Amino acid sequence: MSANTHYAIPVGQVYTDVAVQAIGTGTNPDTSKTFTANSDRFVGHYFYLMDNITIDRVIWWVGADTATGDTVRAHVMSYDIETTSGATSGDLSSGTVCADGADIVSAGYEQNYYQQMTVQSADVNADKVLVFVFRQDSVNSDFSIHATIKYHLR
Repeated sequence: MSANTHYAIPVGQVYTDVAVQAIGTGTNPDTSKTFTANSDRFVGHYFYLMDNITIDRVIWWVGADTATGDTVRAHVMSYDIETTSGATSGDLSSGTVCADGADIVSAGYEQNYYQQMTVQSADVNADKVLVFVFRQDSVNSDFSIHATIKYHLR
């Protein structure tokens, strides 16, 4: 992993190649992603919505694997996803920050950290995908992450 790069976190138990899941290096994740190769490795990161939802709450836990931690942050993003067959199928656009939180300064593996995110854009329409995205400011540690999104249909 590279410092200051946003990475999509898999939904459920999915093995993937981390390098192809980068989705930006800015303060927030990129608002679009166009695949030119290895798009199959991103499929496990989509939470596809078949109904309109309202996000009520997002919490996440994070823990480092070394004594030296990093400053970390996370976002929940929604994206339009291209669903037609062809060269652009699976590409993401119109990204919106649904939830985020303040930076967490991790002291290392001595403890885990919990954060309730601030919901920024609660209503997400059907036929979009949600992607949980994680960023760390250096590469001192590898991290374990668990996130929960509470939502209701609308």
